[in-house]
Amino acid sequence: MQKTNLDIFYSYFSTSLCSGIPICESLLNFSSSPQCDEKFQKILSKVIDDIRRGASLVESFEEHSLCDPLILEVLKKGEEEGILVESLKNIGMRLSYLNDISKFFFDFQLLLKSGTPILDALQICAQQLNDNKKLFVAIRKIRDEISRGSTIFEAFSQHPKLFNELVLPLIEIGEISCNLAEQCLECAELLNKQHINKILSKNTEDKSNENFKDQNVFEKWIDTNPFPLAIVLREYISLKDDDLAKFRLLLKFFECAVAFLSTIYFGAFRENEKKFSLIKNVLKDDKKIQFKRLTFGDWVQIYALISKQTRILLDQDKELCKDIFKDNELLLPKVLSNKKLVNIFLSALEIRNTQEAHGSWVDAEEAVNMNNKLFKLLELFKNNMGDIWDKKELIRVESSEVFSEQKILHQYSNLMGSHTIFKRKSKNIPYILFKDNLYLISSINLRPIKLEIFMQIAEAPKKIKNACYFYNKINSEGKPHFISYHYSSTIEGTHSNQLLDLISEFE
Repeated sequence: MQKTNLDIFYSYFSTSLCSGIPICESLLNFSSSPQCDEKFQKILSKVIDDIRRGASLVESFEEHSLCDPLILEVLKKGEEEGILVESLKNIGMRLSYLNDISKFFFDFQLLLKSGTPILDALQICAQQLNDNKKLFVAIRKIRDEISRGSTIFEAFSQHPKLFNELVLPLIEIGEISCNLAEQCLECAELLNKQHINKILSKNTEDKSNENFKDQNVFEKWIDTNPFPLAIVLREYISLKDDDLAKFRLLLKFFECAVAFLSTIYFGAFRENEKKFSLIKNVLKDDKKIQFKRLTFGDWVQIYALISKQTRILLDQDKELCKDIFKDNELLLPKVLSNKKLVNIFLSALEIRNTQEAHGSWVDAEEAVNMNNKLFKLLELFKNNMGDIWDKKELIRVESSEVFSEQKILHQYSNLMGSHTIFKRKSKNIPYILFKDNLYLISSINLRPIKLEIFMQIAEAPKKIKNACYFYNKINSEGKPHFISYHYSSTIEGTHSNQLLDLISEFE
């Protein structure tokens, strides 16, 4: 049976045992699954007969060649210590490691945790790598160097093309702290993420090569975006091709986008008092920004200044950056602070500030010209945002039910795509979230980012069910005034006092 299929088997088997299903019943269930071919069914039938006659699981697996040396070593230790299910679960996890380097480090730590001596563990791992001659030879050499008295770190350092500057420090820390197994697992995770990111980058590049002017491609992309962005673009494609107002909707899109991304920034930094204080001081020092009346130009300047501070933070303190943006892979801060995005907004602002764009009437040729320029900027925006919205979801909390500290079921509206009637979903997120607030949540249960109240989702007076509004100014009555970029309507903020207090912090 192929190694990949064995990994699937062990993953299923451990899950089944964890669910309380007896060993023989678990084996029978897998034998009737689509992943099990006729040859493997016969092997499992023999294993079941052995166990019913009193043989141990490991003995039967070894007898019928269901264990390569690595699995056998781990399972024997698991059976001896009464943690067989946990050992099976760990073996099943091998399936999630996609390339040989990450699999090597995962297998190495499995053996070390099971008590296998380092030289034996390296020997067993090398046997798994017969199809990868370079890595096979390197592991054998590392084993020989260690057996001759070299430190583990020194031995791995002799092969920089395979073990780079990202994993070598972890190996050194593991050796010094006598915690090599844990650091090897870190190496496996790191290298696996790198490999996944390469695949994703390639997919993103492939997607970017699609014809963005193709209506189907464009519409499909629109609904991958959060509602504030998607709804403006939905209005854009609803206009006829010869409508001279089309370029104005693209200008509104960029004004909306920079306000939305800045709102995410404010929400992320707001929870760190020291960094938020720094952001406030940076914005206060720019005397041109007036929070009592925010224009397109103000939003772009705010975005540019916070992006610069984010790039500094990424360079100086990645762990703090992970905490602020609730993103262990740092994908969100890297995407948001990319200088290319800042330049896209600056280019859109430059077009907005031309005399033609300001006027109430625009020459047909110039309107088409500006629309083409802005559409190219939109394509650049799409490419630079990448697939960030595959991993992040904008939501509005509707209700919550607490079952325990780690189980809090939230009912929420999914604010993704351009539909004005939102889908209702539920998810266990182990954090207190408040009704009607907007959050950015991740595909894994990291702490959500609560968006600041510069943005609100509210029912529109007439035409559509829901609309998005962004803070624009303090009106003559001293109340926050909100505008929509996709709907000809304005509202007064429903969190007036909170927003006024927030604005006062920037004065």
